[in-house]
Amino acid sequence: MEYNLNKSNVYRTVKKIEKILIDSEEFKLPVKKILTKNTEESQIKTIVVDVTETEVERPKKKQKQNYSGKKKKHTIKSQIVIDEKNSQILCIAQGKGKEHDFNLFKNSKMLINHLLEILGDKGYQGINKIHKNSQIPFKKLPKKELTQEQKKSNKQLGKKRVIVENVIGKF
Repeated sequence: MEYNLNKSNVYRTVKKIEKILIDSEEFKLPVKKILTKNTEESQIKTIVVDVTETEVERPKKKQKQNYSGKKKKHTIKSQIVIDEKNSQILCIAQGKGKEHDFNLFKNSKMLINHLLEILGDKGYQGINKIHKNSQIPFKKLPKKELTQEQKKSNKQLGKKRVIVENVIGKF
């Protein structure tokens, strides 16, 4: 506010600088390394992934890229990966408002140890194809109901995943 900049300009500048630093390979995010370590070395066994949207000022150009049909506003998506046990944020990836949650996950190119368990929501349909040790809720098929066992499984998963919703709510 002091410098008369809007959120979207600041976001673009931060992303450019972050990309330059990461491409130089002299700048590393230390927490991301935890995700690639063996689970014996690391205390982390399960990570929880979710996306939140932050409203931004309507851009003058390329408005469709930032427009979220879900929120009916121009937004930036932030994917948050946390440790299930202690709610520590392990890494964050950002994308345009129109980008799908699972596409944001794939485009973030996070290297995750295959032994780590990933808990996601229905926005991560298909994550099992790229990371076998992952859990997402069962999705109701058209004209069919979920079984009691599937409903129970979804409820248990929701209780584990609520931790990421609480972390997001603090922002």
